[in-house]
Amino acid sequence: MYQLTFWLLTLGCLFGGFMAAWSWFAPKFPALNKFHDKMVPFQKWIGLATLLGGILALFYPLGAELIVGDLLPSFAAISVGFVLAVTYIQNKPQFVTNLYNSISPYRVPLGLIAIAAGLLHWFFVGTHPFF
Repeated sequence: MYQLTFWLLTLGCLFGGFMAAWSWFAPKFPALNKFHDKMVPFQKWIGLATLLGGILALFYPLGAELIVGDLLPSFAAISVGFVLAVTYIQNKPQFVTNLYNSISPYRVPLGLIAIAAGLLHWFFVGTHPFF
């Protein structure tokens, strides 16, 4: 379960953060447009995997000393995954719509935080010999 948590959290933060922060990347890196266009049909699934990785990281931290190291990536993954997954849900309840409308303006900063958290999680936790 720990390996699944690690990979869902790390890759979810990286891909989900990329999808969330796309409006910041688009003018600076036009070569990534084809990659983004290929990922758009899977945005809902990327969001759900990112959300699941963030939730699993809260319940299955990768060791006692890594609980704090999992908090920032998990909260970034939960918020970015929620924004990506809820975008395509039809007939949302009112509280979900209100929560989405309050988080959505911060989509780009949350995406950048998720990318940074995913990279840090990859380099600091991925190189830790717990597997």
